Amino acid sequence: MSGGIIQAGSLKELGDKLKISGSNLENTVLQYNDYVQKGSDPDFGRTSLSGLKGKPVTLSTPPFYGVQIFAKSYFTKGGLKTDESSRVINWEGNVIPGLYAAGEIMFGNMASRVLIMGTGVGGAITFGLNAGQHAAADNPWE
Repeated sequence: MSGGIIQAGSLKELGDKLKISGSNLENTVLQYNDYVQKGSDPDFGRTSLSGLKGKPVTLSTPPFYGVQIFAKSYFTKGGLKTDESSRVINWEGNVIPGLYAAGEIMFGNMASRVLIMGTGVGGAITFGLNAGQHAAADNPWE
């Protein structure tokens, strides 16, 4: 399995293609759909689609899509110290001219308590944009 997106005409087929129990996937989604229709999720108390936004919706219309994900610890547990402009700060507390940081090297494990896939993407994009804008506005090196 290459880790790409898998498409299937049924939940059972999707589960089989992802090398998980197709019938377990199908039963799990049917149970989820039942909770959505009843407006109550006794297993997890889910009340929104994502974060605090949107209402859960049933998953019933093919095609269905899935991707195989493997749990890994990919965070550093530290990172470079930076200021609000994403400039790197040295051990004396001074800005290192022309050196900006973004992504994992900047913040390591952002939450320090959780390890959630995808949390590094938002930081990399946000602070990458921040660093890029400030670096572009910086005086050129001589």
